[in-house]
Amino acid sequence: IKKLKDIARKYNKDYPAETSECLIATFLTSISASVGDEQTIGLLIEMLHKQHVFNAMKEAIPMEDAKKLIEIGEICLGNVHELLSNGETWSSTMALEIIKGIKSEKSVPYLVRFIKENENEDWGDCCEDAMFALNEIGKPAVDHLLRTIRTDFENKQFFIYLVGGLTEIKDDRVYS
Repeated sequence: IKKLKDIARKYNKDYPAETSECLIATFLTSISASVGDEQTIGLLIEMLHKQHVFNAMKEAIPMEDAKKLIEIGEICLGNVHELLSNGETWSSTMALEIIKGIKSEKSVPYLVRFIKENENEDWGDCCEDAMFALNEIGKPAVDHLLRTIRTDFENKQFFIYLVGGLTEIKDDRVYS
């Protein structure tokens, strides 16, 4: 926690202390026990602050902030995947944008779990963003999606965003 507070102070020096403390609490909840490299944590804290401010104004986080983490690439995915555990929150929305930009096959199981856990909830619409992330990952996601959907069908379960994620990927395996 001390390390996170030190990083938060470094990256949030222009923000009021109470905002930083609120962000630290939010960040600790979002990331739980997972602590990554300082650059990733700092950028996430910075983005959480901005999103906190933007939420108050009912606007979305600026894409240029998400691009910073997208540029870091797969190395930040551990921290970003943890944000998906929060259902419909701005942290999961931010994580979905970052995952969509990184386009890593490593994110497929997390996106599948996110859709399965949230599609039938009040906030199921945010699963559309997870579906779009699967579309962006493309062909590397096909095998995992096919296995998951077949198993779901055998168990008489249907997740429209998983099927939609699969059918939008242009690959012969999808329709065989």
